[in-house]
Amino acid sequence: MRPRALLLSCLVTLAFGVEELRGDGVWGKPPFHEDLRYEWKLKGFAGALIGIFYPSSGEASLSSRADGNTEAVTTVLEVTSPKRGPEEYYRYGAETDLASRPSRVWSSYNFKGRSKDRGADVDASDVREFASGIQFLRMEHPAAPVEMRLWSADRQYPVRALPMGTEWVDVAGERFEADRFAIEGMKKKGERRFKARFEVWLLDDEASTPVRIVADRGPLRIQLDLASSSADAPARPDAP
Repeated sequence: MRPRALLLSCLVTLAFGVEELRGDGVWGKPPFHEDLRYEWKLKGFAGALIGIFYPSSGEASLSSRADGNTEAVTTVLEVTSPKRGPEEYYRYGAETDLASRPSRVWSSYNFKGRSKDRGADVDASDVREFASGIQFLRMEHPAAPVEMRLWSADRQYPVRALPMGTEWVDVAGERFEADRFAIEGMKKKGERRFKARFEVWLLDDEASTPVRIVADRGPLRIQLDLASSSADAPARPDAP
């Protein structure tokens, strides 16, 4: 696969969903008015190769806004690169209720002269995209594998969320203890298999903040590390 096609493939498939299943613990809840800022980098050999021709790093944001009149929450994940300018971006978003159940999902991008906008109304509680999926994980922390439906580029895929335990991660010169979750495609007869894999690291703080987000597709890895937050700063526990 050519570098441009591989980069587009990995970025455009940044979407997943999570079915409702509550773990045993009591976890933090994400604010309904929030701006999280990330720095992203391409990792691995494929990332180094693509970086010769295209941006290999940039900025991202995960934002949420609640409508006090309708109790609807709009959550948007945006990925950009200062090297390309603000007119080039990838966006993934959803309108949900206060329990993070989506009523509409969408995605759009504008990159290297190509653009696409997609969206769909959602009437099933187990269908999500990436941004609302992150919010749901923050609220519920599934304690066991969960099967779900992923909406991406006008298609739905069978996937599952896997709790991967608690571990220490180093982000922006700080060490955090975080709960790790993986999202991966499943084989089901008569259905397309989702080929990407996602991982999310959530802090055990008041907002259950996603301190790291990773997307893998074949040899390419994109890693988003938390840089700042408009809400209270995430807890910084003492390193072991």
